[in-house]
Amino acid sequence: MPLSGFSIKFVGGGLSTEDKKEALEELFVFGKDNEHAFMRRMAVLTIVSTVIATGGLLSDSAAVVIGAMLIAPLMRPVMSASAAITMGWSKRLRQALLLITVMAVGVVLLSAFLALLSPDTLFMTEQTLARTRPTFFDLVIALASGVGGAYVMTRKESSAIPGVAMAVSLLPPLASCGILLEYAEYELALKAFILFFTNFLAMILAAAVTFVVTGMTSANAQERVHRSIVNFILLFVVLIGATSVPLFYYSTEEWYDAEYQAAKSEIIQSWLKDNDLKLVSVSIDEEKQIYSAVLRGPKPPLSLEELYKSIL
Repeated sequence: MPLSGFSIKFVGGGLSTEDKKEALEELFVFGKDNEHAFMRRMAVLTIVSTVIATGGLLSDSAAVVIGAMLIAPLMRPVMSASAAITMGWSKRLRQALLLITVMAVGVVLLSAFLALLSPDTLFMTEQTLARTRPTFFDLVIALASGVGGAYVMTRKESSAIPGVAMAVSLLPPLASCGILLEYAEYELALKAFILFFTNFLAMILAAAVTFVVTGMTSANAQERVHRSIVNFILLFVVLIGATSVPLFYYSTEEWYDAEYQAAKSEIIQSWLKDNDLKLVSVSIDEEKQIYSAVLRGPKPPLSLEELYKSIL
């Protein structure tokens, strides 16, 4: 017996037939009577959450961004894609991925339009920039959230799906991408998109594996279905491996910058202590690259040359 078939059959007894049917009914609406109502609801929630998220990013309000994450509907189609992989349903997987793509493009376009209407002074807030620093930590968080999302979908007594969606944050990176595209910050926009894409892939993979482990896959499915499931999972593993390359680069860059800043801070603090000085304030002129500092002490330092050489 092939290993793939054995593995899936071995874990295929976790869910009852009724629980499995209920979970699948909730995840898939294509071709059903409530499909149009579902699509309208998804469209409305996507527009509303995008407006809220973009406003929060432009106004640098973490609370508003969190509120947008709580109502963003992107988590549902992601779980649908994972369940389609688990069941070996290629057509439903394509439908779920198409829905996610349309929603993602809509979020980027709407956030770019809202950024166009906003004053330039609101650009490059910390909330926006926070979505341009993808690291391996984001991959780990997305994997854990995918597991949590899939587990919640298969357990009627659980209701933590908003918290999972909030933790992973699919919407804010897309909104940040649109904002940054509007302001022609293409490299930063790419980083924000990589954050979304990493979360997206990791969540689908983790959720698919969780669905298998919890028994979503039929133990009596044909070997062809088992191979299809394994192939889909391997495909997402390869895609995540590909996204890990820029993640490794960005993570290394972030860690190096953090160590560099810490080292320079230590040098400055040591210099201030040796000269019996305290730092009062710092001002920066980005255009002229001039850094001004106000120091307080019993007497001015004899020379700044030593400090200058140390921090270069």
